[in-house]
Amino acid sequence: MGNAINTQNGSDIGNYKVQECLISILRIRIVCSEESPRDRLAISDVLAKLHIIRATLLRASGVQEHVQMLIAT
Repeated sequence: MGNAINTQNGSDIGNYKVQECLISILRIRIVCSEESPRDRLAISDVLAKLHIIRATLLRASGVQEHVQMLIAT
């Protein structure tokens, strides 16, 4: 019960993916916090990376498959 997001089969693979996504978000935060604006990521790059992270989290949690099943019915 300690996990905020569980995979359907309870495997550690989903937990690993969630952890990797959180690390990616923190990396984006660090780059966006650079003192010099020219060293920061462009907002379009940030959004692209965040969309990839979101898709990865949805796949890891099984939410994406559930939503697709609901849309199909």
